[in-house]
Amino acid sequence: MAAPDITLGKGEVLLVSSTSGLGVLPLDNKIGFGTVELTSDLTDRVTVGDSVSYRTDAATRLMYGSTVYILTTEENVSGVEVLPP
Repeated sequence: MAAPDITLGKGEVLLVSSTSGLGVLPLDNKIGFGTVELTSDLTDRVTVGDSVSYRTDAATRLMYGSTVYILTTEENVSGVEVLPP
């Protein structure tokens, strides 16, 4: 299912919940992993398709259709994974 048709505010990022592309396993619930699905026009740290880690305490989980999305801000994205080709 395609991402919801929403307009994000400055710095907001919509992620699809996923696992780490590099196999990183968090030992607690403080970080999560996702793939960037949608960004605001003013976001410059991440782009659609990036595999990222984010702070779970500063994110909102929501479900649209059968897909779990995470709404957060680019400041709460703690890393972009560089996946091997």
